[in-house]
Amino acid sequence: MFETIPNKGILYVLFAAGLLSGVLATYQLITGEVVQWWGFSQRLSAIVFAIDVIFFGMVALAWRQLWRWFPSLNCWIFPDLNGEWVGTISSTHDNKMGEVPTTSRQATLRIRQGWKRFSVELITKESRSLSTNLELGANRSDKLFSMKYNYLNNPIYQVRNRSQRHDGTAELRVDFNANPDRLIGTYFTDRFTAGNMDFMRSVN
Repeated sequence: MFETIPNKGILYVLFAAGLLSGVLATYQLITGEVVQWWGFSQRLSAIVFAIDVIFFGMVALAWRQLWRWFPSLNCWIFPDLNGEWVGTISSTHDNKMGEVPTTSRQATLRIRQGWKRFSVELITKESRSLSTNLELGANRSDKLFSMKYNYLNNPIYQVRNRSQRHDGTAELRVDFNANPDRLIGTYFTDRFTAGNMDFMRSVN
């Protein structure tokens, strides 16, 4: 999720300043010498370093609480999509013409989202899919957010005669203007099948 933050340059500057301040403070603590480099004093170095540690620590470890306190962060950075979503997926797999999705199945979507990690797991009665790589998209002016990912699908043993293990690509979107608790999207597989997905948030 870090990659979706706008104006990341400011964060890099803060991190570099905090790192430099920490090095200076540590040097002064060990040697007892006061370093006057670019006007940094020991006290200023310690303060800047402490602020950086607190800020980045809170963001990395407690970002979900920050999102609850300040809901606008969902649209300014990226929504908190953690949790379980329930809905349906439709597929062209059982359609001999292979054009219009006809088969609809109940499915559960589990999203695990962190500051530097993101995974999507989809579970049906017959198979389980797990994302292998993922790209986040954000159109903040329209409050539209998306997840594009590749996945590996593993059917249960009992249906392997008609549903083989396969790879696929999917995209899920959330529109905060319409419903922040709904994910809709599409998917395509290397079996030349495709389908639609529609989920509502269940547990976060």
